[in-house]
Amino acid sequence: TRQPPYLVDWGKENVHTPNAEMKRLAKLMAEAGADVIIGTHSHTIQPLEWLKGKDGRETLCIYSLGNCISSQLYMNQVLEDLVTLDLRVSEDGRKSVENVVAHPMICHYETNEKVKDGQDFALREKIRLYLLEDYTEEQLQQHIEGERELYAKMHEIHDMGDFRIQLRRPVFK
Repeated sequence: TRQPPYLVDWGKENVHTPNAEMKRLAKLMAEAGADVIIGTHSHTIQPLEWLKGKDGRETLCIYSLGNCISSQLYMNQVLEDLVTLDLRVSEDGRKSVENVVAHPMICHYETNEKVKDGQDFALREKIRLYLLEDYTEEQLQQHIEGERELYAKMHEIHDMGDFRIQLRRPVFK
C-alpha cells in the first residue's frame, strides 16, 4: 500500500537534535510502513536519517526542516532545509525513496530600528529565502551577528555520509 509522507509536529523547540521520544515515534512510523517522515516544530534544522522497518524496508526520516520563512529573532532559527527526493514505485509495486538532497537555506531579513513590532522589537523586513551557497558576506553583515557559528552547525548537522548535501560554498572565516 502506498503511504503519503507522515508530517509530524514534535520535539523540543530550539534544539538541533531529535530527542528519545521523537526517535521512538519515528521507529514506530517506520515499522507501520511509512516511506517518508517529515518533522517540524523545533524552529531549527535537525538531522535526516534512514530507519529500518520490521520488514527491512527503509524509511527516510527528516526530523526537522526548520522554519522556512520566518523572522525569528534567534540565530539558530534562520537556517532551513529544503529537501528534494524522488518517490518511485516499480512495475512490481515496490516503493523506494531515491535521490535525497538537502539544500541548506537561510532566511534573511533586515531590521528597522526606527519601527517596533508588537513586542517592542525592531521591525524585521525584506524577508527572503536564499540557498546558503548563494548567501553573500554582505548579506551576512546585514543580518544577525554571530551567524558564522550557524554555518559551522549546518556542516555538523549535514555530515551524514549517505546523503548528498548541496553545500558548495565554504564556511565564512
